Amino acid sequence: MNDAYYTPEGLALEMLSYLPDEFEPKIVADFAAGHGSLLNASCQKWPEAKILANDICGESCSILKKNKKWLISKSNFLNSRSRSNANYSKYIGSVDLVILNPPFSVRKRDWLSWFNKKNNKTIKASYSAIFILLSLSYINDDGMILAILPSGSLDSQRDSSAWDFIKEYHSVNVIKTNHNKAFRNVTANTIIVLIKKLKEKPLINIEQRTSVVYSNNFEIFRGSLPVYKAHFVTKGIPYIHTTNILNGQVEINSYVSNKKSLISGPAVLISRVGKFNLNKIGLLHKTQMVSISDCVFSITHVDENKTISLFNKLKDDFERLQNLYTGTGAQHLTKKNLSEFLNSFSCF
Repeated sequence: MNDAYYTPEGLALEMLSYLPDEFEPKIVADFAAGHGSLLNASCQKWPEAKILANDICGESCSILKKNKKWLISKSNFLNSRSRSNANYSKYIGSVDLVILNPPFSVRKRDWLSWFNKKNNKTIKASYSAIFILLSLSYINDDGMILAILPSGSLDSQRDSSAWDFIKEYHSVNVIKTNHNKAFRNVTANTIIVLIKKLKEKPLINIEQRTSVVYSNNFEIFRGSLPVYKAHFVTKGIPYIHTTNILNGQVEINSYVSNKKSLISGPAVLISRVGKFNLNKIGLLHKTQMVSISDCVFSITHVDENKTISLFNKLKDDFERLQNLYTGTGAQHLTKKNLSEFLNSFSCF
């Protein structure tokens, strides 16, 4: 394939951070695996998961086969006969997570076709859109597709028929716009997209905010809006995930229309899940109101000065807080441990 721009390790790990922390896939597949960076990241997070790896390139497959526990296929995923003869063919409807960085283009820029059995019509679209359409049949009812796509893919007239069909039966959320230098040796405008099957019964949109006030009058609130349920918009409520907490600041670069999981500053925000360090403690200022993901804790106090004092105290004592993050997979901080830690500060 001409587009051999493999996913950097850092980007692969970041993609997985956007999935709900309770998500534990048993089967993970990549049908354009390249050298396997997306699957390597998946193995780090879920070491017990079964891995299905495919690529059309023999050299890439040779590299993939170094992972002895993976089920490797060398097939043209875009060709039905090739797919039917591949090792992954028996996993239709069984995969929990398909993770993809599909080829974006070819020199001839041919259109590809996909036959829609629901209405007996043929959909013509780009390589990346056809990859998504073909991947849909492999995920189970609770499965997800996490993919890197060209930034204009969802709005492209060329791919409009494909995405109209996908959105009829699936939720499609743009999680992030990547930097155009995210890939080595190429300038590419890309996005990260999360796709899930729509449930037959609509979800009840009820705010389930649970916050607790502890003995030193600090209120701890765990966010309740996962990335995969967030409806991202151009203008709306600022949305804060762990990746938005940087160097003591709360960086705002994405917005949602969901009016839930709301908190107002001043507040201390810390990551609940993932590798914790000093940079993952942020201060939300008094005039700001944001929606926080389920991977973020907010800590507030009725006394604004005490909130700011706590922010400085946590930075000074972050190593002790860091030791409270536990877990064999993704490390996380419990509300109980956080509350006990805050109550240990006699100065409050």
